[in-house]
Formats: sequence, structure tokens, C-alpha cells
Amino acid sequence: MPSGVQTLCRAVAKGDADRVRDALRQHPEAAAHWKPIMDAAFGGRAEAARILLAAGANANVVSGTPARHTPLARLTQHHSTIPKHAGHVETLRVLLDAGADVQQPGGPEHLVALAYATIGPQQAFLDMLRERQPRIDVHLAAALLDERRLERQLRTPGRSAARDARGRTALHYVAFSGLWKTLGVDRCLRCAERLFAAGAEIDDAEEIPEGDDVFRATPLWRTLAWQNNLALAEWLLERGADPNVAVFAVTFAGDEQACAMLGRYKPNWDVRFRGGTPLMDLMHFKRPAATAFLIAQGVDVNAADQKGRTALHFAAMRGVRADHVQRLLDAGARRGAKDADGRTPLDHATAKSNAKLIAVLR
Repeated sequence: MPSGVQTLCRAVAKGDADRVRDALRQHPEAAAHWKPIMDAAFGGRAEAARILLAAGANANVVSGTPARHTPLARLTQHHSTIPKHAGHVETLRVLLDAGADVQQPGGPEHLVALAYATIGPQQAFLDMLRERQPRIDVHLAAALLDERRLERQLRTPGRSAARDARGRTALHYVAFSGLWKTLGVDRCLRCAERLFAAGAEIDDAEEIPEGDDVFRATPLWRTLAWQNNLALAEWLLERGADPNVAVFAVTFAGDEQACAMLGRYKPNWDVRFRGGTPLMDLMHFKRPAATAFLIAQGVDVNAADQKGRTALHFAAMRGVRADHVQRLLDAGARRGAKDADGRTPLDHATAKSNAKLIAVLR
């Protein structure tokens, strides 16, 4: 990245308008780069955004990253650990007044800004974007849980099966919408019921490439992985949704209520994706909260991936807490299991100089 762009981005990050102007005087060409305006949008730096746009920044620029963000997508995308503030609302107004295209999809989910705003949900964003949105299609009506508009859209035959550019139907949009938290879960279920009655398929999936594998993201997975909307999840399961697609999501989250709910529909707790099982995933990502639950379901604690690594190998490699490792051992995990390189879990713990795990694994 050119040094002038870096200087300008640092000024934007500080939120200091004078520093932004100084950086632009020194490097006027930097305003045209995608990164400064994207950073202003992400940080909710409204004044910095005004200055950049006046200097030639493009309100509809697309980032050079794989996520292919636009400023609107970067601003409205929901992050549970990064709360929005008044600066974001004002920055949204600045971008819209500068001609930001509300119909341009972007970001990792390739959604328009109004759809991103339903996920949180962010009511201030929704109010402003709905005023500017020229057309509410079946997908946006579903995300907004707008029963009247959804009913009108569904008068056209086949609309319930219409797919967006990523292969998602309106039922996916109901599933990832967070507006059930403010408008009520009953409204969410009524929208789902309308779509189902109009012919929506419960297990229609967005196919997401993951290495050599493809993950089938169904509405059930969306609502459990993104919203933990147990009422909608159970509604989908009652109508035949495949429970296996959500096993990794609920165990990774470690939510006992979600795990118990899914368990009533008899999923395969040893289901594999990219060669691994949910128990291996918990160890690999150091998210072991659901370990006891999976063991209680009778999972194979000695299942191995393509490289011969078991959950115990992953626990040793990643330095999972000793009490969780002991739980695996108590369930029958083999200390002496060797991976494709001939290494045992103890070998991995020793390589990491993890004294607590070495003591347990010996």
C-alpha cells in the first residue's frame, strides 16, 4: 500500500479532521484509494468521510480484499463485538448524500446495506435506508419481516423460490434477520409460514466453498449460527429440516439450550466436514464448552481425520485446558494414538512445552 495512503488511513483512524486535511495536502492522490473511505465508514468517522468525498473519494468504491466491501456494506455489516454509535449513523447519512448506491451488494455476504442492517438489527440504519431504497424485493421483504410486502411479492408464482446471486431464497433472509428480537418471534414465524405455504423449500441451500469441500448453508444453519433463534429453528425442524447442517454451529457456540433443542431431532453428532468432527473442531478452535455434551451423546472420542489426528491431538496442539483434556481421557480417548507423522498427543504437548498437559497425558 502506498505510504501516502497509509498516512491518510492513520489520520482517519484518529478521527482528527485537521490531520486528515494535512494528509490530503501532502498526498492528494490518496483520496482515490479504496482504503481511507472504507476505514472512515467502518469507524463511523463522519467528518473524515466528508473530507475524503470532497477530495474525490468514491462512495461506491469496492475494496481490494476478498470480501469486496463497499463503504455502505463496511458500515452496516453487523459485528457483535464492535457496537455501532452515533458516528456511524451520521457517516451513513454522509455516504447516502454523496450518492452511495443502496442497491449495490457488497461485503463477505454480498448483501445490500438494508439487508445487513436487519441482522443486528440497527434501527437507525433501517429507518434511513428504507427511505432511500427504491425497491423492496421478496428477499428484503423477508429480511424486514414485512408481512404486507411479503404477501404482495408472493402473489407472483414462484417468487418464494427466487434466489439471490448467492443462491439464497427469501427463507434464508427470514433466518438471518435479527428483527425478530424487536418485532417479535411470532411475526418471524408468520413470515416463514407464508413462504412455506407458497412453496419455499426448507432445505434450499447456499453452497459455500470451503477448501475442497462445499458447505450447504440452509435456513436452519443461518438462524442458529447467526441469530440463535430457537423458535424458528424448531419450526424448520418440525417441517423436516436436516438437523445435521447445524451440529457444528450449536456445538461451536456451546449453547446448552440450542444443543438440547437440536438433539430432540436426532442429528449425527459425529457428522464430518472437511474430514473433521464437531469434537475435533471444539479442540482445534479452543471452544470446549460443549465437550461434555458431545461425550454424553456417545460421540467417538477416537475418531481421526485424514492426517490421523484425534480430538486429543488437537487439544494437545492447541493447548486446551487440562480439565477438558482429562474429560476426553475419562471418556476413553487413547493417549497413545499416533497421527500420520507418528506423533502422539503427548508429543504435541511436549513440543509446546505445556507442562499441565504433559502431566495429564503422561
